[in-house]
Amino acid sequence: MNTVILASHSPRRYDLLAQTGLHVIVKPSHIDEIQNPGESIHDFVTRISKEKVLAVKNTLDPNESKNYPMIGADTLVYLNDTIYSKPTDIDDAKRILSELNGQIHTVITGYAIYNPHEKNMISGFSETNVKFKKMTEDEINWYLSTGESMGKSGAFALQGHGAFMIEWVHGSYTNVVGLPLDKVITILLDKKMIHLY
Repeated sequence: MNTVILASHSPRRYDLLAQTGLHVIVKPSHIDEIQNPGESIHDFVTRISKEKVLAVKNTLDPNESKNYPMIGADTLVYLNDTIYSKPTDIDDAKRILSELNGQIHTVITGYAIYNPHEKNMISGFSETNVKFKKMTEDEINWYLSTGESMGKSGAFALQGHGAFMIEWVHGSYTNVVGLPLDKVITILLDKKMIHLY
């Protein structure tokens, strides 16, 4: 069985990997996700993804770290160099949705994959542009009432109730959900960390 270790507690990333047929072992990482002064958004999400993998690798049984590839990821939403992280409370979620309302914004996911065979790390990022429709205040308030905004970068979930606000997506759909499967699975296969059945 193809097995990977996911250095994340995100149920969305778990579901994306599991739907490809992989056996996913969840090992959440616990690191501070703070952007360094002068650090670009691209470098930030890539660095955090690597740090998640390394944090988990250091806690694993030697056989796990020797046999299974490890995947870390970090997803952010940004518009005009302003990062929209997970909202701190419902008022913050309303502020985020109001600022993204009717706008084209970018979802970026950094990813890092530890190759146990070559004992190295492969990392990168994927970007997807998302266009929100122009929502009324009632629509925003209704969406906030679902509770779905909390714990989501940009205060929305493309795969949930938030689908109603999306006019279009340009780029990887799974990247917006939390992991660019098109890139991650290709790397796993190319480096023979997993095999086709």
